Amino acid sequence: MNFDMLKQAAKWANTAGNHELYTKILEAQLMASELLEENQKLKGELQKRDELDRQRNAIELRENFYFPKNEVAPPYCTRCWDVEKKLVTCHSSGVIEGFERAVCPNCKLEKYLY
Repeated sequence: MNFDMLKQAAKWANTAGNHELYTKILEAQLMASELLEENQKLKGELQKRDELDRQRNAIELRENFYFPKNEVAPPYCTRCWDVEKKLVTCHSSGVIEGFERAVCPNCKLEKYLY
């Protein structure tokens, strides 16, 4: 946002000796600045929410893990997504009694892949 017009108006009001108008213009400039800051904050929050929605729609719960839809890829940790909203890829921790185990590098949760 360009505050040049408000700055120029404040300068003219001050030069003209109209201190009340000068003060009101400075208040308006401050309010506009605060609104701009709030607007930027809200845009950031909206982008984060949209990204979470996109991620939520791209995964599905199968076999006790989240997997990318329509894609062959390693599973994501259910705990990290459900609690922290982080998609953390689980790593194989070996095969035990014929079942592959996966471990989350973030929260260390270990589960069997069926």
